[in-house]
Amino acid sequence: MVGTTSGKLDSIVFILGLFIGIWIFAAGFDIWGAFYKSSDLGKITLWQVFGISKELMGLIIVAMAFVTFYLARLGEKWAPYDK
Repeated sequence: MVGTTSGKLDSIVFILGLFIGIWIFAAGFDIWGAFYKSSDLGKITLWQVFGISKELMGLIIVAMAFVTFYLARLGEKWAPYDK
């Protein structure tokens, strides 16, 4: 609030985002209210959610990491930091 009062742009954007997020949460509460009010389901893992083995889930996560690293490398070639 001090930053907003002093006119700092990043603080103003933060406060606006805060109020927009609160409004979106309140406006959509009918959609996700049951999830919000749900209780703890205990320990749930990704492989249980998707119904696959631990090993396959591990391979999928590693593959996703490699794809992400590759895309990040392409992004650095496209827009390098040292321009």
